[in-house]
Amino acid sequence: GLLDDLFDRVAVIRHDGKSTDPLTDSVARFLDERLDDPPGLDEISRHFGYHPDALNRRFKRRFGLSLRAYLIDRRLHRAKALLLEGKHSIAQVAAETGFYDQSHFIKAFKKAYSLPPKEYR
Repeated sequence: GLLDDLFDRVAVIRHDGKSTDPLTDSVARFLDERLDDPPGLDEISRHFGYHPDALNRRFKRRFGLSLRAYLIDRRLHRAKALLLEGKHSIAQVAAETGFYDQSHFIKAFKKAYSLPPKEYR
């Protein structure tokens, strides 16, 4: 509500020319630590005590991505690193980055990077 919006505006602090927000930075760390089993928006919101819409708006203002888009981006970034290591199968990379199956992972990877994970290696 109105209080959330006011808090959102006050919480963003200028420091060395960079915008910071302890809440959204904490949310990003929370998500980065859970790439293998990504939480849903409701779980994230409950954990931080914010309404899902308010938290998502604030996060998007800070990072330019919704919580969901940020999570997918980070998971795919992690998948790229695992693929380049060459130690894991595509199915293992999919599982380690929180995709529920290999085909879903391949589709998401191809959509993001315009080539399948097998060719990325």
